[in-house]
This record gives sequence, structure tokens and C-alpha cells, in this order.
Amino acid sequence: MRVKFVQIMLVSLFALSQSAYALEYYRYVDEDGISTIDATIPPEYVKYGYEVLNTMGLVVRKVAPELSAEEKVLYEKQKREDAKFEALKNRLNRLYRSPSDVDRAVLAAEERITTSIAGQKRRIDFHKNKFEVAQEKAGRQEAFQKDISQEYLDEMEEATEYIHSLELSIAEKKNDILEKRIQFKFEREVMFIVYQERYYEKYRELLSEDELYQLYYVPAEYIPREPKKEK
Repeated sequence: MRVKFVQIMLVSLFALSQSAYALEYYRYVDEDGISTIDATIPPEYVKYGYEVLNTMGLVVRKVAPELSAEEKVLYEKQKREDAKFEALKNRLNRLYRSPSDVDRAVLAAEERITTSIAGQKRRIDFHKNKFEVAQEKAGRQEAFQKDISQEYLDEMEEATEYIHSLELSIAEKKNDILEKRIQFKFEREVMFIVYQERYYEKYRELLSEDELYQLYYVPAEYIPREPKKEK
């Protein structure tokens, strides 16, 4: 009987201790700017945020202040921008291994566009020659006081249209090069962030300052490797 009584008392004491431990206190700042700890928090102070403490005075949870309507709009906007930036980082991380890969990509893109421009310039020379030939034939007819053949007139008009179209295309491609440089410059800056997150933070505790400098500023020439374990 005594054993059973002791067991009941122990269970009761344990329950009381757990109940006491489960008590929560609130730390908030009142209207006078004074930090207050109490078993309850007045409703008017909830919106300003508060901390939840256990009986040992340790913070177990933080409740952030409520956002105003304007702050909510800004928060949602920032949240969307952060999501877009993370998506961009993930996309570039799949495309490139390091920032230097972006450099190679922009050079390759410029080379493709430059090659295309060179081809269009050759076509311009071809149509200019075609125009001059038709113009010369038309000039001979005119010199002999003959009516200029419609065929020559059509050839000159067609050549002029082709030349104008090709010149516009070349101007657009030159503008494409400038836009590509701006795009790749931004992508390179983002890749520095990705590269830093991937390697710099990981190896910060393992490498010397000189090695970290190389890692961050010369990523193409330096591939970090984990140090060999001493035997």
C-alpha cells in the first residue's frame, strides 16, 4: 500500500513539474518603451511583436510585429523578386560551371553574330555589284537614246531593297551584341554569387587567405579541392 502511495505521489509531482515547465511568459515593449515580462500580454501590444519565454527565462519563440498595409505590399514584392532571383541562380547554375564559363559564352555569342554580319556584308557587296551592272546597262541604253529596259530598272530596285534590308539586319545584330554584353555581364555577376555560395563558404575554414583570394577572384583558374587527410 505504501509503495502504491509513493508511486501516486511521484506521478503527481512529475505532472506538476511538467505543468510548471509548460508555463509561458511574454516579453513585450509597452507604450513607454519599457520591456516587460508577464504571464499575459495585453492585446494592444500583440501587433508590435513579442517573445515567448519558458519558466527558465529562455526564449522559445519570437513573434514578429504585424506589417502595415504598405509594408505588406513591399514584403510581397520583395518576396517575388527573391523568388525570381533564386530561379535565375538555379538556371545559371545548370548552364555554367563558373563565372569564366559566362566569359566564354559571351565570346561564342559575339563570334556567331560577327560571322553572320560578315556573311550579310558579302551579300551586300553582291547586290551592289548587281545594281552597278544593271545601272551600267541602263546607262548605255540611255546614251543611245533608247528606252531603259524595265528589266534593268527592276534589277536596280530589287538590289536596293535587298541592300537596305541587309543593312537594317546588320544594325540589329550589332545592337544584339551590346545587349548580349549587358545580359552576360549581369549573368556573370550572378554566377559569382552562385560560385561563392558553392565553394567559398564551403572552403572558408579549410583554405588560406591567399587561396580564398584566388578562389573568389580567379574562379576559372582555381578549382578548390578538399585537403588531403594526414595519415
